Amino acid sequence: MRIAKIAIELIFVIAFISSGFCWDDWEKAMELFKAGNYDKALEEFKEIVKYNPKLAEGYFMLGLCNYHLGKNKEAKENFQKALIFSPNHSSSLYYIGKLEYEEAQYKEAIKYLSLALANVDDPKKKLVMLKLRGICYLKIKEYQYSVADLSEVIKVDKDDASSYYAISSAYYNIGDMESAEKMIKIAINLEPSNKDYSILMLNILLESRKFKEAVKYVENSMIKNDNDQEVIELIADAYLGDRNYGTAILYYNRLTQLTDKVLYNKAQAYVGLGEYKEAEKILTSLAKKDNKNEKILNLLAYIYEKTDQLEQAMKLYDEIYKITKKSKYKESIERVQEKIKKQELEKSGG
Repeated sequence: MRIAKIAIELIFVIAFISSGFCWDDWEKAMELFKAGNYDKALEEFKEIVKYNPKLAEGYFMLGLCNYHLGKNKEAKENFQKALIFSPNHSSSLYYIGKLEYEEAQYKEAIKYLSLALANVDDPKKKLVMLKLRGICYLKIKEYQYSVADLSEVIKVDKDDASSYYAISSAYYNIGDMESAEKMIKIAINLEPSNKDYSILMLNILLESRKFKEAVKYVENSMIKNDNDQEVIELIADAYLGDRNYGTAILYYNRLTQLTDKVLYNKAQAYVGLGEYKEAEKILTSLAKKDNKNEKILNLLAYIYEKTDQLEQAMKLYDEIYKITKKSKYKESIERVQEKIKKQELEKSGG
């Protein structure tokens, strides 16, 4: 997830300037920085800290130049130096946190962002920090903390679509589908063409078993003709849940990588259409790989029963019962046994 660049507003006004400090040199360096000439600005700030070795803002600006030049190691070192001379320098704390985030060190990022938040007064800077910390919490699956931080962000910035999306992701992972759906709808309303938002929306509707709504959403959204494999699978699952089996199979057939989950769902669609032979082929293949999978064996047993392959059905139900000890499979065995007896009676003319 992209984090908005911190603007120059994060640079604090210098509260203290050492006696050897030259304001003209600082202004020249800042002009270069604001113009995006980070290499030259870096050299100017090096000269400034050379003669002002305790100037926290100088080290911060060195760090910022290095950051924009992609020299993250040097950037972090300079931000750390700024903290030596100004331990509560919130901008340096923030950028160290940001670098830790970019290196996927989310717990470390949270530590520095929390310190930055404890030392910042500017409401805009606080929102930026809260948003990044909220995303870090999301990454480490601390979903309630993520919701808390990001909720503070959207209280102020009601047009921040990516924050609504992140909150929705947190609620989705918590299992609160109602809240997740509410948040993602706002995100989609703000940015209708964002595919990530549409994918999450579909996942939420499928998890909520709102299959008709999922199909309606697909047919009214820009993802209908998307060729992304993840999107195609979700669309197929939506049609399967809505019992539109033929359309589901059309979408499953567009997938180039058929996972076991996809194959099982495709088999379900074939069963829904009454095309038992196609379903049987798929399930037999899956059962060879996973001969203790209850769902696969149960659906295969169901097909055997529906196609009057009763001995095979009874054998499978017995196998599933031994694996699961669920009484419903004992009942299935008894039901099939009765069907076998009936068949035998009919054959004998009884």
